[in-house]
Amino acid sequence: MCGRYSLLQTYQDGSEALYYSMLMKHTRECMPLVYTPTVGQACTDWHKIYRHTPRGLYISLNDLGHVKEALENWPEKNVQCIVVTDGERILGLGDLGSNGMGIPVGKLALYTACGGIPPQACLPVQLDTGTNNEALREHPAYFGLKQPRERGPDYDALIKEFMTSVQDVYGRSTLVQFEDFGNQNAFRILEEYQDKATCFNDDIQGTAAVALAGLIASEKMTSIPLKERAHTHTHTHTHTHTRTRARARAHTHTHTHTHTRTRTHTLTHKHTQTHIHTLAHTHTCTHTHTQVRIFTHTYIHIHTHVHTNIPTHTHTHVLLSLSLSLSHTHKHTHTKTHTHTHTHTQV
Repeated sequence: MCGRYSLLQTYQDGSEALYYSMLMKHTRECMPLVYTPTVGQACTDWHKIYRHTPRGLYISLNDLGHVKEALENWPEKNVQCIVVTDGERILGLGDLGSNGMGIPVGKLALYTACGGIPPQACLPVQLDTGTNNEALREHPAYFGLKQPRERGPDYDALIKEFMTSVQDVYGRSTLVQFEDFGNQNAFRILEEYQDKATCFNDDIQGTAAVALAGLIASEKMTSIPLKERAHTHTHTHTHTHTRTRARARAHTHTHTHTHTRTRTHTLTHKHTQTHIHTLAHTHTCTHTHTQVRIFTHTYIHIHTHVHTNIPTHTHTHVLLSLSLSLSHTHKHTHTKTHTHTHTHTQV
C-alpha cells in the first residue's frame, strides 16, 4: 500500500494539477490511498519514504521565539486552512513524533479534492516536541527531535506562539484544525483557544460538525427548513388468536386478526399536530366440519301363529334404516318390510 502512496506523491511532485485532478475524478479509488487506511502505514514509514519536496512546515521546540519567521518563510502567503499535529496520537498507532506529518498532508489533500479549497491555501504543520517512541527515536533515518516528549512549560509556550503567529501572519479568520493530539493536551488546548482563534479539534468535534453540515445542506436540496421536517412513526400490531372447540361434532375454528396502525406526526413551527390513522384489518376464518353419520338398523320380527285345521305360520321381517348427518339437517328413513309366510299343514 505504501508503494501506491509513494506513486501518488511522485505524481504530485511532477504535476500538482494532475495529482488533484486524479483525486477529484477518482475520489473513491484514491481516498483510501491518500488517507486512511494507507496513511497510517505511510506515517509509520515516513522517515523511510520522506522526500525533500516541501509538503508542510516543521516547527520544533528549537524554533521557540522564531515561529512567526518560520510561517513567513512559507512560500504561499494566502493560507486559509492549517491542519496541525504534534504526532502524539496518530490514528491508533500511538506516538510517531515528526512522522505524524502524513496526517496533515493527507487531510488537506481531501480539503482540496472534496471541499474545493485551493491547495495553495492549505498548510500542513508538524509541531515537533519530541517522541516517547524509543525505537523510532533511535532510528538513524528519523529526522525529528531525538528526545523524550516535552511535558513542561516549553510545550505550552510553543503552542501559544504558534497560535499567535498564525493570526499575525495570516489573519484571525484562518482556520486551524487540531489533529491527533494526545488526550491530555487535546481538550485543554481546545478550551484555551476556541474563543481566541478560528479553530476546532477534529477528533473531538469533527464527526458532529460533518453531521450538522449534512443536515444544513439538505435544506437547500429539499427547500424544507429543519424545524419543519416531519417526524413519521409507524406502528404495526399483529394479533393471532386460535381457538379449538370440540363437542358432539368436531368443530375447529381458526381466527387470524392482523392490525396495522400507522401514525404520522407532522410538526411545524406553528405547533400544529396532525394525526393520520390508517387501520387495516384482515379477517380470515377457517371452518372445518366433520360429518358423523349414525346408521340405526331396527329389525322387527312379527310372528303370527294361526291355529286352524291347517296351521299357518306367518313370519314378518321389517328392516328400518335411519341415516342421520349431523352437518346437514336431513333425515332419510328407509323402511323395508319383508313378509314371509310359511304354511304348514298337518293332517
